[in-house]
Amino acid sequence: GRQRADEMMSFMDKEYHEVYEMSKKHCKILKTLNRLHIGLTGYNRILNSKLYNKVRHNKSFD
Repeated sequence: GRQRADEMMSFMDKEYHEVYEMSKKHCKILKTLNRLHIGLTGYNRILNSKLYNKVRHNKSFD
């Protein structure tokens, strides 16, 4: 779990400087999900959910 998260972090850091801060938040979320035994599959499901995309693209609620 941890090594994979770190690899993802360094990849995101290299590829997407503008979302680096967000990726750090994601890493914290991943650790929480791992503690809850949701893991990467559930996390990807959350990332792909319509609500998450809505929040991410709007960045604020009307």
